[in-house]
Amino acid sequence: MNINLKKALNFVHEREHYEGGFTLYKGVPNTKNTYYGVKILEMFNEEPNNKEKTINWVQKLQNDRMYRIKGVFYRLNILNSFDKEIKVPDGYIEKLNAKNKFSSQKVAYYYIVISNVLKLDNLNKIADWILSNQNNDGAFGSGRSEIISTYYALESLNYIDPSLIEMKDQINNFAQRCLTKRWIYIYTGYLPTIPRTNICGS
Repeated sequence: MNINLKKALNFVHEREHYEGGFTLYKGVPNTKNTYYGVKILEMFNEEPNNKEKTINWVQKLQNDRMYRIKGVFYRLNILNSFDKEIKVPDGYIEKLNAKNKFSSQKVAYYYIVISNVLKLDNLNKIADWILSNQNNDGAFGSGRSEIISTYYALESLNYIDPSLIEMKDQINNFAQRCLTKRWIYIYTGYLPTIPRTNICGS
């Protein structure tokens, strides 16, 4: 194994909390760091050393009230990674099914993944909203195109049906214009002259 990869995996394991879950530094665990910890290890066919405690910790959280969509996204994905039972109140599922407008492409992505895990029949409705925010340059964003919005939109559409993605050449051109001098230099050693632009967002 590459020495840098080994160091990275050791770093992730060192973030495991003795009572379950992961923490970024010292302190109590949270679902965000636990989600990323589990997913990173999953990429390399590894499991947390505190796997059972982590599962028990997240399962206890399920008995609490349903928090904001991001927290629900983390919880469900952690349990789904371990093929564990997911309990979601019927009232919350009704709210998920009724949702057809979102504050951002990132939030829509959370809904897509959660709906997919729960096998809800609302993916096409969410896809309609995502596609309604595609701009003439092929990219996505409310008001103006942004690289982050475009990323989450494409991730969502790939989840539902890749054939929904249109204007691929325009999307690629938009992404190319968002490459920074620093990024190109790191990967090619060449420092080009690129016009300043704010089309890519933050």
